[in-house]
Amino acid sequence: MDSPWVLRGSWVVLLLLFSCVPLEGHPQTFEEPYVPFPPARPSMVNLDNICVNEPHRPLYPLDSLPRTGYSYLRRQGDAINGMESAYQECCKLYGYQWLVLTLSCVQKAWKGGLSKYCVDEFSVKTKPHPCCMVEEDMHNCFATKAPNKSYTPTPTKK
Repeated sequence: MDSPWVLRGSWVVLLLLFSCVPLEGHPQTFEEPYVPFPPARPSMVNLDNICVNEPHRPLYPLDSLPRTGYSYLRRQGDAINGMESAYQECCKLYGYQWLVLTLSCVQKAWKGGLSKYCVDEFSVKTKPHPCCMVEEDMHNCFATKAPNKSYTPTPTKK
């Protein structure tokens, strides 16, 4: 004889259906967060935007990205945060009096940030970013994939 607690047929379907319905006031979202990665290669063309628009570009604190299932976005966010912090220091240190030194500083920060990102990518057991696999031309690969080459401020997509 079956136990009275055994669910069969249509009851199982109904339970599954109701478990997928969001509670009122708690909408479910399955949209992946947007992280504009990789940052563009710094150049004289975008240097002004790098230094002037820095407060208007998003950063990615730990609580801004999902805790599970999106570790690659956390690594990308960490890389952007590190580069943005270094850019800010470069712009403060050299300013507009020494544009060549400012550019050199932010380019070094960009290359270093992406190199560290690739080290972090290889330290986990997931498939690394494709540009990290291109050893001899890694930075050029990242430069071609940058979604915001001019560093203009963009609203954070949620």
